[in-house]
Amino acid sequence: LIGLVDDTTLGVDEVTTATETEEFDLCVEDVIVTTVRAEADPPEGEPCFDEDDYTIEITTSPAPSASPSDPPSPSPSDPPSPSPSASPSDPPSPSPSDPPSPSP
Repeated sequence: LIGLVDDTTLGVDEVTTATETEEFDLCVEDVIVTTVRAEADPPEGEPCFDEDDYTIEITTSPAPSASPSDPPSPSPSDPPSPSPSASPSDPPSPSPSDPPSPSP
């Protein structure tokens, strides 16, 4: 990355950035580990550095299941039962025929 940095001489509290692009196939499971290391050798003071590792884990989803191979079943052989009548033949009874049973 050092070749991507325009100015490698930085003052106190100054920053610079470098960008590097990689392409990954997201259809293939993979683990990519990259390390970034920054070093400084100030004119006054001790040299210093920092290093960070970054792990990129690509996982794929299982492939969708295939469509059913059998054709749909034929329509039912029995027609549906008739809907209840809007006008019943017998009027409702005024009360239940048997009283409720006593509690056990």
